[in-house]
Amino acid sequence: MKSRSTSNTERIDVQTMSDAWRQYVEARHNLNRRGVTRSNRAPETDLTELLVATALNGRVMENRNHPAYDVEAGKFRVQVKSVNKAATNRNGYTVKQTDKGLREVNGASHYAFVWFDDFVPDFVGQDPCDPDRQARSSCARHGA
Repeated sequence: MKSRSTSNTERIDVQTMSDAWRQYVEARHNLNRRGVTRSNRAPETDLTELLVATALNGRVMENRNHPAYDVEAGKFRVQVKSVNKAATNRNGYTVKQTDKGLREVNGASHYAFVWFDDFVPDFVGQDPCDPDRQARSSCARHGA
């Protein structure tokens, strides 16, 4: 079997790589069939929106590329962010100027953050849209 070098100088057998990729594809198709994912984006993105919609008894926006918010729940219009960071990174998500601009366009009223630890949702935080404050102060993952 042919092998290829990886960045950490390990050698990966082509059959092993092929089998692993096949399992990944099967898992992606299974998530899609069950309605957990709805696009070809990173599955964490779709899962994050679904988790927030479920937690808020809301709905994920039909348009997968809605410009300002991802979930509607009553009077809340929520921009959802998934945060996949190393366990040693204690920083939260900084609300960027582009995020603030979106709020003005179509009116997201809140941000929701879902932190992942080893690909498993680990923490959910919510922050009202306050253009003068960064989510790090109230939505940083505490106790990590």
